[in-house]
Amino acid sequence: MPRRKDSFSRALADAQKRLEKAQAEQHKANVALRDLNNEIPRLKATIAVLRNQMEPSRLTGAGRPAEEPMPPANMTPEELAKWYTERDLSNVGSIVPERPAAEPTSEDEMLPDDFATGKR
Repeated sequence: MPRRKDSFSRALADAQKRLEKAQAEQHKANVALRDLNNEIPRLKATIAVLRNQMEPSRLTGAGRPAEEPMPPANMTPEELAKWYTERDLSNVGSIVPERPAAEPTSEDEMLPDDFATGKR
């Protein structure tokens, strides 16, 4: 039996040593992640400022990038396709459609049809 006890003791010591090493690695990675989380927004801001210095035509009077033009309302699919193919859209982000706000549903409308309020 002493041999088995020694192997468990050795496994325990190895696991404790590995745990300490893993925790040290985790701490180092967390510090690096924190530093990157602080650095990335500053880099993005720096890039935006430098890009605006190189491309002043993109700026409006307020110093912000100009809004990309939107297609006129009520265009047919053919007109819309032509409108998009005639413009350089390489700097345009995704266009998210606007959805009208949903009308609030009353409590009566949420009840099933066979549940008549106030009637028996």
